Amino acid sequence: MQAPKQIDTGFGSCLAPIDLEAAHLAAERLHHLSINPPAPQYPAGSIHGADFHRSSFTMPIAYPRSTYSAPLAGGESLSELLPGTHEVLSQNARAVDACHFVPVKVEPTPGLYTPFVRGGTDPKQLRKRRVLVVERLIPKRAPKNPDAKILILTHGLGFSKECFIPIVDELLRTKPNEIEEIWMIDTLGHGMSAVVNRQLDDPSPLEFSDRCIDGNDLARDILQFICCFMPSNPTSTPVEPSRTLDFHLPRLPRKKLVGIGHSFGGAALTQASYHFPDLFDSVILLESILGTFEQVERIHAVPLARYTLLKKDRWESREEARIEANTDKHMQLWHPSVRDAFAAGMLTESLTNPGTVERSADKVAEALSIRGNRPGMQTSQYLHCLPARLPVLFVSAHKPLLLPLEEIFLTAQSIPNLHFEVMTGTHNLPHERPIEIAHRIVRFWRETDVSTPFFRESRL
Repeated sequence: MQAPKQIDTGFGSCLAPIDLEAAHLAAERLHHLSINPPAPQYPAGSIHGADFHRSSFTMPIAYPRSTYSAPLAGGESLSELLPGTHEVLSQNARAVDACHFVPVKVEPTPGLYTPFVRGGTDPKQLRKRRVLVVERLIPKRAPKNPDAKILILTHGLGFSKECFIPIVDELLRTKPNEIEEIWMIDTLGHGMSAVVNRQLDDPSPLEFSDRCIDGNDLARDILQFICCFMPSNPTSTPVEPSRTLDFHLPRLPRKKLVGIGHSFGGAALTQASYHFPDLFDSVILLESILGTFEQVERIHAVPLARYTLLKKDRWESREEARIEANTDKHMQLWHPSVRDAFAAGMLTESLTNPGTVERSADKVAEALSIRGNRPGMQTSQYLHCLPARLPVLFVSAHKPLLLPLEEIFLTAQSIPNLHFEVMTGTHNLPHERPIEIAHRIVRFWRETDVSTPFFRESRL
């Protein structure tokens, strides 16, 4: 079914339209390349995702992209970063406090939301070939339930799609007939997307072409994938050769999707569901960023960007990185299977120090994205505009990242069809408790199968 040309969100729009001409042109260019994303390299003896057929694909990023000097969704224009910024921040973490802090209070554009247009992208933005790697997981045992779900997963800032594998492994083990297929996206500058893009053109980790200047662009990447690149039919060959997905004019998926997002990915998923709720059957937000405009000053008093620049990002080998993860202050809290996923999907061979491995997500780009992310604040203002028919599971850590639990709970109460859960843990809850997260998702599916649209459950 064709996607609507305009949508009444109830608040206007915060997302710029997606350029269909640019998407088609970029996809055609990519079809002429032989792009084969490398398979994740798990530590010896560890097996994950064994019950799925796994295939990787590529697709273009959504155009146009935001830049500091030309923000797409409103807000003041800022100067681009000075040459040498990367070197300065690599050596002095405190210097990030003097870098751009993108204003977060950007009001929506009134009127109907127009998701797609033809044209409008500066040709300069198309010079670099930039892709996103998406992975399709098909259960080896086909589900017997005709209503089995299609999942789309978006990871947090600094992580990769591989970190979701322990959750989906447990979902399939617990509910083998509930899942038809799963799509996972490695966002721009992360995981296999970062690995492939640096093979296509020289990486520029501080430019729009290699990171999200504005997290709203990730929401547009999600919408473009669902409407313009997601295959319309179930696959007849569970294991497919890697290729660039075919572009098609915007259409609705064959069935509504279950969206699952963590942190930055959860904020982008919320933004996508605000603007295009008819794409989703339900939304699951794992420690997603929620904060009001009034809380901005307190939120940005937490020096997250500085902490990001201080973390270790290079090891002699994947094996060394995996061993050190067992004693790292933060990663030792992760489930062992997620530490395996860290070594498999979040590391790549170093370009500057051959023979070593480094994080595929550049930590300087990550730190700057922390200082320049609007959706975390925007999405909290319009929670009441989500349709009552759309159930939302919000899972919070008992120690959230930026604000007290009580304030997160109060803000989330604006969601009309809210299911709120608190689990012991930190902001990296999906990495710390993947088994419990999977079980809570299964319970959420059971609740929403039997509940009325206005059923609300809150566990605080």
